[in-house]
Amino acid sequence: MNIKTYILPLVVCAVFALAGCGGGTLSNEPEDPGPTPDELAMLRADAQRDDLKKYQDALNTAVAALSGDVTDADINFANTAIGNLEMAIGDAADVSADELASYRSAVSGAKDSVAAANDRLTAAKEKAQDMADKERMAMARKLYNALNPNATAAGNMALMDEIVTGRTGGLVVGADGNLDAAADMNAVANDSPDAIEIKASGTTVADNAGWKGADYMSKIDGVTHHVVMYNNRGSGSEPFNKKHGSRLAAVGTGVPPASYQITEDGPSSNGLDAGKEFVMGGDFSDRGTKSHTDGSSDDNGKKVTVSGTFDGVSGTYSCTQSGGNACTSMVDVMDHIVLDGGWTFVPSSLMAPISKMDGQYLSYGWWTRETSDGVVDVRPFANSQGAVAVQSGNAVANTINGKASYMGGAAGKYAVYNPLGDNSSAGAFTAKATLEANFTTDKISGKLTDFMSGGESMDWEVSLNVGDMANITDNGIGQAADNDAAASSTTTWMMGETASDAKGSWDGHFYKSNDAAADAEANRAPAVVTGTFNAMYDVGGLNIGQMAGAFGADLDE
Repeated sequence: MNIKTYILPLVVCAVFALAGCGGGTLSNEPEDPGPTPDELAMLRADAQRDDLKKYQDALNTAVAALSGDVTDADINFANTAIGNLEMAIGDAADVSADELASYRSAVSGAKDSVAAANDRLTAAKEKAQDMADKERMAMARKLYNALNPNATAAGNMALMDEIVTGRTGGLVVGADGNLDAAADMNAVANDSPDAIEIKASGTTVADNAGWKGADYMSKIDGVTHHVVMYNNRGSGSEPFNKKHGSRLAAVGTGVPPASYQITEDGPSSNGLDAGKEFVMGGDFSDRGTKSHTDGSSDDNGKKVTVSGTFDGVSGTYSCTQSGGNACTSMVDVMDHIVLDGGWTFVPSSLMAPISKMDGQYLSYGWWTRETSDGVVDVRPFANSQGAVAVQSGNAVANTINGKASYMGGAAGKYAVYNPLGDNSSAGAFTAKATLEANFTTDKISGKLTDFMSGGESMDWEVSLNVGDMANITDNGIGQAADNDAAASSTTTWMMGETASDAKGSWDGHFYKSNDAAADAEANRAPAVVTGTFNAMYDVGGLNIGQMAGAFGADLDE
């Protein structure tokens, strides 16, 4: 075979392979070049016009919101819209200058609108601030006058003094959690002989250095009584028959009797009537007076029974209808269930544990009377409650030697009133209390620090000064035999780095632990110290500040 005959077909096949194997053909058609530069510029310009219109529409909306009263949010929204449109103008390189001119004009007009709105807002803020300053100044002036210990007595301050100092019973937390004054608190408002309770307001008061806080309020004939109290009352449990033993009477015969019951009158006249705050029953009235008629009849009449609880212990209430006797229940003004008709209660267990609060405890806080014109009276208090009044440790303090530290909290009301300035303010405060006692020299002093008011820290400090003589006496701290504050125990109020003259006063008492036996702590430092104070911010004869409060502090062991 001729080699040329063999090679030629291979060369031909290779040539065809370049055009595509298998007999494809070569193409001479040109490739598509795509959009021209002018066409691309037009596409970019269209996209840029879309952005310009979108941002101008948003700017128009923002500017429309600037009419009338405006807020910072309205102005911020408009400034953001201006910035977005300015950015779109800067990015619109393919849009003609003539077209962009209208957008630049819109930006300029929007800036003028923002400037005008900002001027109106600034003027409105200044007016509102001026009104707020005037209101704050007026409130500070009224509270300043109410706190001023040298001011003429307003209203019935003398009676408030009697109550808060405990000489007529003081302020006591009742079993129902409401505030009870053994004295006639209603007489403070209108000289009425009818006693009242101040109800828990529902406002939460944070604990202060371990002492439980509570808020109480009541409105009587246009006068609002407001009490904020802190107490160290503890709790535990005890058997039902121990707590309510004086209410129980034996029923039936045999040893032991068939059951024990609490009668409406009670064996010691302290039964269901006196314990109405403990009565609960699902079938009793929840409003008005309810007659109970469903029951089983026998020779003694129809016996009505209601399942319920007394002081949290389950049992059965019973009442017999006979001879025209009606068994009724009603709810009084204090939301207590009052039973009538001869009801009894038989507990399911005499040994059932029930909560027990300390019979003796300490409290401190402040009490204000306020009319529609503002606060008219302010009285701080530091009370002892209980049958033995939390055995005082003052006499003990005079028979022991050594030093002791006390840590706790304070609370009260203040007013800074400066008729020549714009920094007047007023309100309630809390603080940290630290006291140092020297029972060898019978002297005690302290400091109130870490002041807080309205959630803000106040750059204040109040010194509880020891004075020039021993201020721990048989009667208390800084108190003479007549139970009045001695001039030797002064206070000094410091604002920032400037201290006032020492013109205020403070006093107090030492106490043993709650429910401690009379001699249980005879040879140690008293467990607690409480007291009241007032302070004046008087520098060089200019008195712009008044403060009144109370404190409670525990032995730092």
